[in-house]
Amino acid sequence: MPPTLQFAVRDPFHPVLKSGSPTIQLTPEQDQYVKAILDICCSDSKFAQKAYAALFLVLTNGEEEALPPVITSLVPDTLVTEAGLVTITVRGTGFTADSVIMHDALALITTMNSDVELSGIVESIGMAAGSVPITVNNLGVVSNTMNFTWTAPLP
Repeated sequence: MPPTLQFAVRDPFHPVLKSGSPTIQLTPEQDQYVKAILDICCSDSKFAQKAYAALFLVLTNGEEEALPPVITSLVPDTLVTEAGLVTITVRGTGFTADSVIMHDALALITTMNSDVELSGIVESIGMAAGSVPITVNNLGVVSNTMNFTWTAPLP
């Protein structure tokens, strides 16, 4: 019987071993691979996302499942309403050619600049001042939410 590893993901950048999590059966080879990935992940944080993706593949036995996109920042994160057509840049990880930026419930025309950056165009005329949730949708797999703020123009 293969060894049992208790594994849970709290944060996509920090996989953690945790008791009480679902049990995943690993072969001895998978167990060695997981330990090597965790060593890399713990020693240098710049490898955390790649380590997470590799662990995900090991733990799902290589089944193709989409990793959730993760938003790390919005550029800009605040704009004045009534500015006309504006571009919002979303930075993060896990973006694909199928990624769509969602401005509240509105899908923006989205351009994939790279696997870590998307741009979307939104019409600000008639936009109410306040916070709007921004997410990224990868074919039904939705990212975390970051708030974008619309401010009223100065009189």
